[in-house]
Amino acid sequence: MQASTQFILNNRLVRTSQASNLSVLDYLRVSKRLTATKEGCREGGCGACTVLVGHVQGEQVLYHTFLSCLLPLGEMHGKHLVTLEGINQSQLSPVQQALVDWGAIQCGYCTPGFVMALTGALIAEPRSLHCISEALSGNLCRCTGYGAIRRAAEDVMNRFHSDRPMDIASAVAAQILPNYFLLIPQRLAEIPSPPPLPLRSDQPIIAGGSDWMLEHPDTSCVPAVQLLQASDLPKGLKVQAGKLHVSALTTFAEFAHHPLSLSLLPNLSNYFERIASLPVRHQATLGGNLGTASPIGDISVLLLALGAQLRLLKGENSRLVEIQNFFTGYRQSLLETGEVVAEILLPLSLAQDQVNFEKISKRRHLDCAIVNSAIRVRCEQHRMVELSLTMGGVAPTPILMKQTAQHLQGEKLTVERLKSALDIAQTEIAPISDVYGSAAYKRLLARQLIIAHFIELFPELTVRKIDEAA
Repeated sequence: MQASTQFILNNRLVRTSQASNLSVLDYLRVSKRLTATKEGCREGGCGACTVLVGHVQGEQVLYHTFLSCLLPLGEMHGKHLVTLEGINQSQLSPVQQALVDWGAIQCGYCTPGFVMALTGALIAEPRSLHCISEALSGNLCRCTGYGAIRRAAEDVMNRFHSDRPMDIASAVAAQILPNYFLLIPQRLAEIPSPPPLPLRSDQPIIAGGSDWMLEHPDTSCVPAVQLLQASDLPKGLKVQAGKLHVSALTTFAEFAHHPLSLSLLPNLSNYFERIASLPVRHQATLGGNLGTASPIGDISVLLLALGAQLRLLKGENSRLVEIQNFFTGYRQSLLETGEVVAEILLPLSLAQDQVNFEKISKRRHLDCAIVNSAIRVRCEQHRMVELSLTMGGVAPTPILMKQTAQHLQGEKLTVERLKSALDIAQTEIAPISDVYGSAAYKRLLARQLIIAHFIELFPELTVRKIDEAA
């Protein structure tokens, strides 16, 4: 049978015809018997299955951490997949040695994931102590050995601290990576790129796959999927005709740190620290988040406030829709069978606006929202001449709070005006009680998030003043 996926697994070239929707975790453990990659929660929440994936960019290979339980095998074509076995050397690496020296290994089940996460952090940019929490954001230690793990991580980061990226040659010289990494760029260049595949309407279409793989952990029971990354959809970000065009295949991590998106939204990377873990942000895409049409989709809530337009594509047919018309019901959208979100268009005028994103979840980080919200305000002469407010988790779809915004728009912001807007907001939402919380609790959260927006954007509005007016 003709091989359909080719990649380098540690130091070996691999050709496989296994299904593209098979999880990398199952491929590693069952097919290749590389069992250092552990199966834990299988939901992308524990990090025991963390791997490194390198992709060619220019003349170098960039490596990022991924959670193999959520990663489709088909995504590996032309890439370098690295497990713990692939970084082992005749002696312990600096990361492995630090974990030993600081007594950071107890049962050891989570250790491979921590080793891969910290190794990925060392070859990322920049390297600093601030990177530690983010680098380990997708990893749990069930023995609660976090103190020792963090001390080991700080030790490693202090030894290799730099504001500049560490190239692979430097990482090899420091024995962080084995010597064979030096030849990976040349070897990946020899893997032929497959021709773009036309999208079919009779198979599921996924982008990053982090949500789909979570819902279908046993891929043997579901039909084959089509990977948008293998299609000829546009990729990257560009400015054209007064709009920022963002490919729907842009990952959370790419969007959060891209100079073009940051030029419009300087605090964007801070918002994304509240959205998933770093390995998930390396995989999840903007278009995928929109396509799920979740009422608590963080990207959906943010883009709705920004007034985004979506270019939908089906075959050669393309249409442009306003995001406020995209969501039609619970987990439903305008997407027809075989149609995908191709691009997200943002107005360049966003650079003149104040934007904020807020989210409440059971865990402060890395969890689904109970209620989330975003706001965009443009002020002229102390008046809010434009205002867009969105809320998720309080209706079957993410919603625009039109009446609340209309009450505030064109007015000077006062505590009294904000208080009356809070009352109007309660008439626009219809939360239900579920596992995330009661309807009354969600109403309270919606009120508090609106207050949080205005305190963040207008610091002169203190909580005490708002409470006194209320």
